[in-house]
Amino acid sequence: SLISLFSLLILTVLLVAVFTPQLGRISAKIEQDLTQSFLIGFLGLLLFIPAIIVLAVSLVGVVLIPVWILAASAAGIFGYTAGAHLIGKQTLHAFKVKGKSMMIETLVGVILLALAGMIPIGDFLIKMVVALCGVGAIYLTRFGTR
Repeated sequence: SLISLFSLLILTVLLVAVFTPQLGRISAKIEQDLTQSFLIGFLGLLLFIPAIIVLAVSLVGVVLIPVWILAASAAGIFGYTAGAHLIGKQTLHAFKVKGKSMMIETLVGVILLALAGMIPIGDFLIKMVVALCGVGAIYLTRFGTR
């Protein structure tokens, strides 16, 4: 819907404004090692529920379950944003538009992903692949610090 797209655009602006260098490194890692980023993100998805189960059987772990869910959700959103940046950057480059800021590149990517979301099955699959690639790259770059 239009409201969710608008909310996502606002969140994107905030993330790019605050985490510009980290998003750049994560996006570059996706571009450099797409397959590895996806596979590590997919592995993280597969281990999400087992990690909750392991946390649930320990007394301290029960308290950490909400933290784990929040961290995984934040990684998904951040990874999606980094993937959107790469898509926007590559699209602008394909159309010979150069010298645009990371903000513009990322917003273009988010809008393109929203348009791809109009495809009934493609919506979930495309956005999931983008987020998994981003989550894998987040792990590989240690949240964009290397």
